[in-house]
Amino acid sequence: MPVLVLLVYLLVMSAAAVIIITAVRLERELSIHENSLAVTYAKLHLEPMLSRFGSIETLTDGELLSITQNLSYRLWSRKSIPLILYAAIAAQVILALVSLTIYHYRFM
Repeated sequence: MPVLVLLVYLLVMSAAAVIIITAVRLERELSIHENSLAVTYAKLHLEPMLSRFGSIETLTDGELLSITQNLSYRLWSRKSIPLILYAAIAAQVILALVSLTIYHYRFM
């Protein structure tokens, strides 16, 4: 079950990054510079991944487009939620192995 949750999380967050960056570009086009909701959300969720590109506020539209292509599953897999899911997967595998050895389950 945690494997499925992990895959769904990675899929949704990689799609959400494209939507966030599109919203940032839209707010720039509409000249919403103060209290920009998309920029605030991007700072919270994308800033650790975008730190090598610079601040989200200083990036041009062309750089934002190239970032959407450069964001990969590897960047999302290093955040805290996937790490918790990795630990849950490991715990389930260990529990399965322990239960197999304790109850001496034999495969046919």
